[in-house]
Amino acid sequence: AAGLSTPELEDAVAAVRARVASAADAGIGQAALAAWADTEAAAGELLDQAQQAERRRTELPNRIRSLTTRAAGIEGRAQSLPTTLSTLRRNYSLACSAGLERAGDDVAAAVTTARPALEAAVAAAVDDDWARALREVDAARAALDTADRLVTAVGERLRTLDEVRADPAARLAKARFTLRDAQQLVVANRARAAAEIPVLDALAERLDRAPGLLGATHPDYWSYLQELDAVTRAAQDTVSRVRQRLATGR
Repeated sequence: AAGLSTPELEDAVAAVRARVASAADAGIGQAALAAWADTEAAAGELLDQAQQAERRRTELPNRIRSLTTRAAGIEGRAQSLPTTLSTLRRNYSLACSAGLERAGDDVAAAVTTARPALEAAVAAAVDDDWARALREVDAARAALDTADRLVTAVGERLRTLDEVRADPAARLAKARFTLRDAQQLVVANRARAAAEIPVLDALAERLDRAPGLLGATHPDYWSYLQELDAVTRAAQDTVSRVRQRLATGR
């Protein structure tokens, strides 16, 4: 009645109409009552879907404007990427840039993907093709999410490496603290957690070896951090297993 094109709801409408016909053929009695109850529930679900579609349609212009502004903001932030990447490569070993080598190109490609999608969303909305408009908006958002993560990752990588280079022992001490907590839990519950002792011993050996990654002429701070983080996660996983075992009495 509002003149909206809602092809995404046509199957749901057809299904409810089929339920109505089936219920009408059921006559009277318990079977008929159950059929009409099912039909009423399906109609309620259809109404909810229609209201959600209308909300998405109403919100669409704001989403397009917001994503367009976001794309411009990412492009502005990305202007610092060459300088940040240059600093990263100059101050740290090649391994410390792992995964970020093409960050600038990948960010540009993601934004280039997002902008046509937003233009297509506007065109689809003009044609009242709201389903397509929403798909294009979702595609643009996903591309911008990727670009945002990359821009953030480059700056975060440099900041993190600067921190660990300034005080490598601090991150090691933090990992050891987590491991000690796990060891204390296991020792306190040796009867049920004895199998975890060799696991934690192996993690302790990995921590002892980790500083060796910094012994080269060009220390591999990134691999050092990755190893500490891996040991930390493994220790936390051990704690989770032991606590679950204690909670279930196994």
